[in-house]
Amino acid sequence: MPVDLRAKRRVDSLFKALSGDFLLREQFVTDPAQVLAEFVEGARLSSETAEASNQLLYSMLSNPGLLGWIQEYSRAQQGSPPSGEAFAKDFATAVAEHGDEKVILALVRSAAADQDLFGPQSSLLRAIIMALGAGSVFAGTEMSPGTGGTEMSPGTGGTEMSPGQVVGEFDPGRVFAGTEMSPGTGGTEMSPGTGGTEMSPGRFGGQFGTIDVRITLDALVDFATQLRAGGGLDISGLR
Repeated sequence: MPVDLRAKRRVDSLFKALSGDFLLREQFVTDPAQVLAEFVEGARLSSETAEASNQLLYSMLSNPGLLGWIQEYSRAQQGSPPSGEAFAKDFATAVAEHGDEKVILALVRSAAADQDLFGPQSSLLRAIIMALGAGSVFAGTEMSPGTGGTEMSPGTGGTEMSPGQVVGEFDPGRVFAGTEMSPGTGGTEMSPGTGGTEMSPGRFGGQFGTIDVRITLDALVDFATQLRAGGGLDISGLR
């Protein structure tokens, strides 16, 4: 199976699983780079690489201009990931037009590292773009927990990523304090259809991605926005 096709199928399957598993979704929201790397590529990132990749993604998703660019770019790509060189050029143009201090700080952090961090950052961003633009091309490829295949539910062995873990130098638990993420319990909800203040779906609108994708990415955008507001993205990596 071609690498790009395999990645598409795995990304689609991951988001199907995420939409129906709250704990797995919370793990993804607080560490998307690591979850995607392990599920799609079958490899674990170093903590430095995962943290820097997450910081850039959070910075972009909490920037309205870049969030809009990701949406339109994903639609233009129609679920097919652009080549690394093509994406780098398109990304540079988007950052030049819409970038802000948080995005630049994330890029400074990458430049200050002793290893290549933009490669993994690019892979993460391209996976999100792939998921948004894929539509339902692979509907029926189900890898949700309990159905066999590669299972990613927490507590079943392998690499455990507990909710509320520290992501780099900022703590998601600080942001989630007092914020209810499970349905039907009041507070600020991140699952649809349960009353209260709903956060998904709707961030990306009905024209972007499937409901499986939007449920997760709406929660991811909301978390990124809270990190920005709480100063969690003010990290340069410079000493």
